[in-house]
Amino acid sequence: MSAYLLSFSDVNTPFLLIASFAVLSRLGLGLVMPNMGAAAMRTIPTERLNHAAGAYNFTRQLGGAFGVNCVVVISEYRTAFHADALTATQTSANVPARELIGRVEGLLAESGLPEAAQRSGALDYLGSVIHAQAQTFGFQDAFMVICMVFIATLIPAWILKRTE
Repeated sequence: MSAYLLSFSDVNTPFLLIASFAVLSRLGLGLVMPNMGAAAMRTIPTERLNHAAGAYNFTRQLGGAFGVNCVVVISEYRTAFHADALTATQTSANVPARELIGRVEGLLAESGLPEAAQRSGALDYLGSVIHAQAQTFGFQDAFMVICMVFIATLIPAWILKRTE
């Protein structure tokens, strides 16, 4: 649930709300992980329990490290995708982009920046805005993927429960 909620957060989401989503996530993991470990260990013969516990912990740690890396890769790829898509919309026909560039050029002119540098400064600012928005979309996509992975893990968890 927390991954789903995080997939809708953006730069305007209050810190305390994001922190509460993180707390919800950790509470959920705290409830699920011990039960999954106990369910997995129930089927192991007593004489093999030490080896099985080591293998389980190794696999759990490896999965966590692999998962974090996958989330970073997904976030980076989706950020690049959204940056390309947003950049493609920045044409002379895009009225909001033209208005933003005009306002930024005006601010730069008021600050005393030479006229030759005002346009490039405004375009650089527009690029920063586009990149920030693309990062937000990439973050949201990554958490939606996490949500889908968690939903997919319900199937093996249900099967594991039935084997008890």
